[in-house]
Amino acid sequence: MDVTSSTLNTMHPTDYQTLTEDPSRAKTTEEIQQDSVKQAQVQKAQAEETKKIESDNKKEEIQQELTALAAQLNDEIAPLSNDIRFGFNDKIGQLMVNVVDAKTGEVIRQFPTEEAIEIMTKMKELIGMLFDKKG
Repeated sequence: MDVTSSTLNTMHPTDYQTLTEDPSRAKTTEEIQQDSVKQAQVQKAQAEETKKIESDNKKEEIQQELTALAAQLNDEIAPLSNDIRFGFNDKIGQLMVNVVDAKTGEVIRQFPTEEAIEIMTKMKELIGMLFDKKG
């Protein structure tokens, strides 16, 4: 079996070792290509998993920042008015504003409204069903 230098340059070191130990066990070009494709697929899957973890961490950080921002807004507006409250809704992942009756503590208005929050929540569920992350 004649092995050219170009083949040796494209071989993995373990492949070369196998070839020198037992020439009959040399991998074909197709097997080498399949191994390369498998390695590329594994690397791609690892990169996607890392990206997903980073994305999840980033989402958590943003939610924490928005919650802290809502608390800060409430603290800063307190001397001016007890009628407005800021908050963060985890279901929809957005800031909320409530207009409250200062005497009774009753919520007069809410932005977004309860109906809008329900619709947004159901839309997220529907999108999750339609566009499954695994699919």
